[in-house]
Amino acid sequence: MIDNTYAKYGIIIGCAVVLGYFAFQVEKIVVIIVTGFVGAYMIVRGISLYAGGYPNEMAISREISEGGLDFDNFPKTFYGYLAGIGVCALVGFYVQFK
Repeated sequence: MIDNTYAKYGIIIGCAVVLGYFAFQVEKIVVIIVTGFVGAYMIVRGISLYAGGYPNEMAISREISEGGLDFDNFPKTFYGYLAGIGVCALVGFYVQFK
């Protein structure tokens, strides 16, 4: 859409500078949020190995793509584990941002 080469590269460089500054400002927050979710998932997944009932992600993906899994026969324990991940992540955020 832009025919002028200088304008095109000026826009690209300007956007890169603005987004680079934004990334520098939110870096710590993003790291805290991502590690909070990953840690919460690992905790809940570890608990599920002993408690049972957490469905295997690969098996669910395969069953959905093959059409063998719908909402009626989807394991509802997944939602409890998903809530556990959310609660653990929120606790981690609260502790880190306090």
